[in-house]
Amino acid sequence: MTTIAEKYAPDLSTGGFSNKAVWICIRGTLLLYEEPNYNKNGGKLVEFIFWGENYCTSLKALLGKASSLRFAGDMTDLRNPSMTLYEHINFQGREDYITTRVSLPKEPWVNHASMIITGNSNWTIVDGANYRGYWLCFYFSRAAEDFPAPVMIKNLNELRLFHGNIRSVIKGCPSNDGKRIDLSNYIVKNN
Repeated sequence: MTTIAEKYAPDLSTGGFSNKAVWICIRGTLLLYEEPNYNKNGGKLVEFIFWGENYCTSLKALLGKASSLRFAGDMTDLRNPSMTLYEHINFQGREDYITTRVSLPKEPWVNHASMIITGNSNWTIVDGANYRGYWLCFYFSRAAEDFPAPVMIKNLNELRLFHGNIRSVIKGCPSNDGKRIDLSNYIVKNN
């Protein structure tokens, strides 16, 4: 039996698929989680099925253990630029999905600890609301491939970013001034 994931599945047991997946075919960038609700408390196993169109592979870390799944980026076209910020390291917990610009509301959980960028656009994160404050540009130093892979940063603390303090996001970089991080070094390749 083949099932195609076309939307988020916070609890695979509701469809009878929890802890059964061993092989998967995807279109897009897919994340599988050990616990329901995308490992909402963090600290559990996550398997990244990176990206592709009709890309098939066997599961490794979560062989027969996946309990939830979701996509990173645009589910209809993985080339579309987006930034997704996650509550915990390794893309676990709640998320903020961004396609243009946003001033994030102050919520108790906003403690962004990891992110995934799809497409080949540059992005700026700001530590203040309404695009004011210290900013950091994520850019590509070399031209992205025709079919770019996602950029996956498992732990924002490793980049010495202002932890848990992302308040605004802008698609693009306003200028060459300020701190910049080259995303070309973080592009993920499928195994």
